[in-house]
Amino acid sequence: MAIYEVLEEYVHAQRASIDKGEPIVVEARNRDTFERLVVKAMVVPPGGELEDSDDLVLRDLAENISEDGWKIKVLEELDPEKVDISPESEFRKSAGKNV
Repeated sequence: MAIYEVLEEYVHAQRASIDKGEPIVVEARNRDTFERLVVKAMVVPPGGELEDSDDLVLRDLAENISEDGWKIKVLEELDPEKVDISPESEFRKSAGKNV
């Protein structure tokens, strides 16, 4: 079983899709290999069940663990050059385009 890390803002920005059980696109880091991947994945919050899933840790902008107990199931690895993936935290939105 792998452990992945994701910036919390990717997850929080897509929480409505997660709650509906829809796959989301996130940039995740495999904690064992330190490889960063852009993936289409199913994600469930702590307490939720997801068959054949891996552990997921959410990190804040300072790289501190903000939440753990999440689960992720990678459905597809995507080409990062062909997917527009950018975090959408409230901090980044309020700071404008210079962040």
